Amino acid sequence: MVRWASRFSRGVVELTGVLNEPVVVLGGRLRLDAGPVAGRLEWVGGPLPAIEAAAVDADGLCLDGCSGTTLAVGPGLATLDGKSTSMVRMDRVFDELIDHLHDLAVRAEATSERELLVKIAKGVEATLPAHERVVVKGVTLGTPTEPLLDAPLVVTVGGTGVRVSHRRLQWLSSLARVRLVEATLHPDGKVALQGDALGRRMRGLQRVSDRLSEVVRQSPKFARVRAFLRPHGEG
Repeated sequence: MVRWASRFSRGVVELTGVLNEPVVVLGGRLRLDAGPVAGRLEWVGGPLPAIEAAAVDADGLCLDGCSGTTLAVGPGLATLDGKSTSMVRMDRVFDELIDHLHDLAVRAEATSERELLVKIAKGVEATLPAHERVVVKGVTLGTPTEPLLDAPLVVTVGGTGVRVSHRRLQWLSSLARVRLVEATLHPDGKVALQGDALGRRMRGLQRVSDRLSEVVRQSPKFARVRAFLRPHGEG
């Protein structure tokens, strides 16, 4: 996350999940009861990414012996249910908490003050426009060690969309003059791309989506991605 955050100017991460049993983090300072948990991080990027504000909501929190339901941290201030408390490293809280959350759902957004060139795969690059939001949404079902995608993973880009370039991949040529505004990965590995395409370009975009679906489902390079997917054809 830090590597990606350094390339953007700022962003927000929101997550929800369930603790199946009580969890203790921060070396014993913070205890969270079993039940639903929600968290939010607001961060600034650049060479030294940092958290500007963060909060965790749970049915039961206990920090340094004090009980509550909402732990929040902002510049120079930490509160438990609105009352001042000792400062907490929220990056550590989230790092430790994420390893215990079942049925994790995440929404993340980021913006950059300059145009960004992102390498997607060998020979394939995407150019993200400056000052436009990139939003990623995903929902999983299962344990922290074996989560499965339970709803389409969706990436959207505001404004003029993403420009894709490639070298030596003829089947990507349909994207040469198309601006992508949304990419969706379904739980069965199907990929769907949406862009400013009409007519022949729309059909070309569909062919690229179908080809990408094959790559995700079959290529050894996507084996780690397939670990989060349901087998193709499974209900």
